[in-house]
Amino acid sequence: MRNNQKIPEGWNIVFLNSLSSKGIMNGIFNNPTKVGKGVPLINVVDLYNDKIDIDRLSLLDVSEDELKRYEAITGDLLFTRSSLKLEGIAQCNIVPTKNSRCVFDCHIMRIRPNDQLVVPYYLFTYCNTAIAKIQFMKLSKTTTMTTIDQEGLGQLKVLLPPLAEQEKIAGILGTWDEAIEKLSSLIEQKKLLKKGLMQRLLTGKTRLPGFTQPWKEVKLGEILFSISKRNKDLTIKRVLSVTNSRGFVLPEEQFARSVASEDLSNYKIVKKGEFAYNPSRLNVGSIDRLDNFENGVLSPMYVIFKCGDKINSDYMKHWIDTAEFNTKVRNSAQGSVRETVDFKTLSTIKICLPSDINEQQAIADILSTADEEIDLLNKKLEALKEQKKGLMQQLLTGQTRVKVN
Repeated sequence: MRNNQKIPEGWNIVFLNSLSSKGIMNGIFNNPTKVGKGVPLINVVDLYNDKIDIDRLSLLDVSEDELKRYEAITGDLLFTRSSLKLEGIAQCNIVPTKNSRCVFDCHIMRIRPNDQLVVPYYLFTYCNTAIAKIQFMKLSKTTTMTTIDQEGLGQLKVLLPPLAEQEKIAGILGTWDEAIEKLSSLIEQKKLLKKGLMQRLLTGKTRLPGFTQPWKEVKLGEILFSISKRNKDLTIKRVLSVTNSRGFVLPEEQFARSVASEDLSNYKIVKKGEFAYNPSRLNVGSIDRLDNFENGVLSPMYVIFKCGDKINSDYMKHWIDTAEFNTKVRNSAQGSVRETVDFKTLSTIKICLPSDINEQQAIADILSTADEEIDLLNKKLEALKEQKKGLMQQLLTGQTRVKVN
């Protein structure tokens, strides 16, 4: 809380621990021998989801006394106690309305809001603001990990309007959350539909009208060509890497700093439309086609290849995203010291594909259209989230006041 911040009329600043009806407490020890049956257990990883999904929690066998002591009920706020990154400390989530009896892990702290003083959802939203995050970082301690204890957590200063105004603010922000949740659900549905399309179209189970030529099984080495041109004249300065979640990225986007060698002359050149992968990480999906840049250079360890005239590049891009490709990669890596997959090993993998290159393109076009629709929905989702952030900044600081009947 900034010292010079003006407190809105009728609002107060209170400590977080004063808003808890049962103090702040740690959760139950997660005994590995008792996992697998019993009541749902909320773990640290569950707090990082947009919403705690009670139906997908692991189970822990607990006594009735333990359940009473460590139960997490609707409206409870749960916070992580430690983080590898300072900005990730005190990750907060709220126990949802849909709630069977459940407990929370010992690496989590619980606050049960006193509903005579604060609306739980208002407090949850406030604890996720930039203002609260900055305070949590200041209240934490850093050694090998960043940690925050019950005392530190309780010292968070909360800007608190009257209860009726809290309810109004919570209702407004809750409406945005509902819209975000519905759009997120739609995106997941679209992803499942695309996955089904891939399963049918990329295996030939469903043929497109007008195509009758047979499919054939070939080795990737017959249709792909390795590339190993070096950046000897140092004409290319853009260093890239390939991740399993975002494809081609600049190293500083992945590591927050450049990790490239000062001498780029031995780095491999990759051009737009060519594929590349890290041989030691292909088994976790670190492969992609370069689409966002005209060119770049990759560490000498990378494998770069392009498609020949017997396989459509778009078709190949979609096929490497299938479970079939991932399974074949993992199988091909078995037995190697570090489970690496060089181009020679990749070349032995077999693919069944249409003989007609036009059928390959038609299949790829359908899947690309599905991707474009998902991308558009994701952009709308990000826009909604940004709009909500702006609204939180206005409402939770009193910059914009709501009318209370």
